Amino acid sequence: MSILFNNLNTNVDRVSVYIPAYNAEKTISYAIESLLNQTLLPNEIIVINDSSLDKTLEIVNSYKDKVSLINNNVNKGLGYCRNLGIKHSKNKLVASIDSDVVPEINWLENLIKNMIKNQSVYCGGKLIEKNINQNVYNKWRSIHLVQNWGDQQFKNPPFVYGCNNILNKEIIKDIGGYDDNLKTNGEDVEFSKRIYEKRLPTFYDSTAICYHIQNDNLKSLSRRYWRHRTYGYKIKKFSYFKFIKITIKEFKMLLNRISKDIKVNKFDLLKLEVIIYIKFILYEFKATTRW
Repeated sequence: MSILFNNLNTNVDRVSVYIPAYNAEKTISYAIESLLNQTLLPNEIIVINDSSLDKTLEIVNSYKDKVSLINNNVNKGLGYCRNLGIKHSKNKLVASIDSDVVPEINWLENLIKNMIKNQSVYCGGKLIEKNINQNVYNKWRSIHLVQNWGDQQFKNPPFVYGCNNILNKEIIKDIGGYDDNLKTNGEDVEFSKRIYEKRLPTFYDSTAICYHIQNDNLKSLSRRYWRHRTYGYKIKKFSYFKFIKITIKEFKMLLNRISKDIKVNKFDLLKLEVIIYIKFILYEFKATTRW
């Protein structure tokens, strides 16, 4: 394992950062600008435009002197784009943020510092929801779709969140890349699992803070939640039995969320809980019958 850490202390200024982007016209410029203002500047920024249908490509092209662009002619999904960003990066250290994520100015510096200090091959930061007071959908997401492990730093978290992290790309030789079949969710969980199977060390750095600036509505939130809950078997064959099974499982999740909301006096979320459950069933039924 010593090979993985050779010369990291003397090359911490040589780090690539990539951003997978799909229909990110509302947020991509904020993500890029945040990387250009880090206390430790990356010497390479890559944006993978995954065949966006909006103005993402046009916006990224306006940064052509500062950002390298990879443009997919066909939408390939998140796992594929992560592999593309790592493959085309020129440095051993490769960091990543999502296209709707804005890091604090010392995010990259803290992430690298704690990666080296803890001799980790894969290190993730803390994502905080930014727009929780803007609407009930963002508020719900901040409670039920949390993307951090709290305020304490520790080794080997359950998994490293894909939304903001850094890795030593040498590990790809041993464990392979992200699963290309996982197009919207879960690629980070599956990737982390293979790292743990090789007994390689990871780290959660709560001082490497990012902000999620996504602004959801009912449709985007309900689809986000559906993808989040069902990514694991979306690459497998569907069946009505699985549909019934997951519907029952989700009903139990609904009751748990309602109980949690009541305990913390989040009564304004109760109606939304039921709507999201109904939306989930509809999305799942459509996906099942499509096969």
